[in-house]
Order: sequence, then structure tokens, then C-alpha cells
Amino acid sequence: MAAPATRVERSQTKDLRREWPGNGEARGRRDSRLRKVAWNGHARNAGETNPENFEAGQRARALALASREGVMVDICWTAIDKLRPNGRNARTHSRKQIRQIADSIAAFGFVVPILFDDDGIIIAGHGRYAAARLLDLKQVPAIRVRGLSQAKRRALALADNRIAESAGWDRELLAIELPELAEMLVVEDLDVSITGFSPIEIDQLATDFEGDVRRQHS
Repeated sequence: MAAPATRVERSQTKDLRREWPGNGEARGRRDSRLRKVAWNGHARNAGETNPENFEAGQRARALALASREGVMVDICWTAIDKLRPNGRNARTHSRKQIRQIADSIAAFGFVVPILFDDDGIIIAGHGRYAAARLLDLKQVPAIRVRGLSQAKRRALALADNRIAESAGWDRELLAIELPELAEMLVVEDLDVSITGFSPIEIDQLATDFEGDVRRQHS
């Protein structure tokens, strides 16, 4: 069991959040300290240092576990020309979806890195790679994964997509969240479709839960 993080360590990890994404020097300091905290076994504390879109807690726990098994990860900005699609990638991305990903990157920033191995072959993030190409980006945030066997790299490429498909939606909560969010996004000059939900889906949710939503606001 990992020892509890000290107050100093908590303060250090909070500082890392303020450095994200920062300049090159700040990123270097953050990455080094992130690995130090995680490899010392303070998985929970390391989780606090990641941006929310990194699925902080889960990724930090995985990082701490991986370090004990000889797997290392480096978070870095990588020239897109140094990355190569995986010829074994079984995940498909339509032009429409790639455009959606590109619109998301344009609206929110490139907040979910691409995973790649020592040879520059993409493990996960082919859709984001294609979107970056569409946006003519020269560099992308990426995570280099080292120490995985060939079998584990291939399994991770499948698991990264397949496991996410097992999640579901609380449609009643969506019926409340999406209309409220649509009004807020107008101020940002954005359309609610940036969430990936189509107008037809949103209208159907509103119809299905109209009474519940009305009671929620009463």
C-alpha cells in the first residue's frame, strides 16, 4: 500500500496543475515531478496533477502500477510528422467524425493526448491524429509508452476503444443537461452539437423526459 502523501507533496502536485500546459520549461518541470510523485507510489496524489481530460485518477494509478512493471510514459509535444498510424488499427473513423473531433479540438484545445510507442507508431488516438492533420497542426500533445511487449501494445490499442464502448448514458440527466448547456454555449458562440449530440437526439430526449424536466425546474 502506498504511503499517504505529505502536505508538501500535496502542495507540489497542486502547483503542477497551474503549470499545465505552460511553456516548454514549465512542462519539463511538471513532467519530471509528475513521474517522481507517481513512481514513489502516491497514485492518488499524482492523479491530482493531471488535467481533468486525462481521466486523472485512473491514469495516475495506472502510471504508478506501470512504473513498477518496467513500463514508462513520457508526456510531450510531438511533431505530427514523427507519428505513424498503426497498420493493425481496427478502429474506423468516418469523415464526419474526424470533422467532429477537429471541431472539438478547435473549441476546447487538444486536451487528450495521442499514445505512441518508441517507433512513433500510434497505439491510441488515430481519430485525433486524423483531426490534427485536417487542422494542419504541426505538433500535438502525446504520451510515449515504453516497456510494453508487442502483445500488450496490440491489446491496449483494442482495449482503449472497446472498453469505452461499455459505458452508457443517463438519458434523464442528459435531457436536463443538454438544454441548459445549449443556452450557456450561445454566450461562447458555440453550438451544442460540439458535444457530439445531434439536434434530433436532443429533441428526442426533450420529448421523452419533458415532464420530468419541467418538474426539475419547478
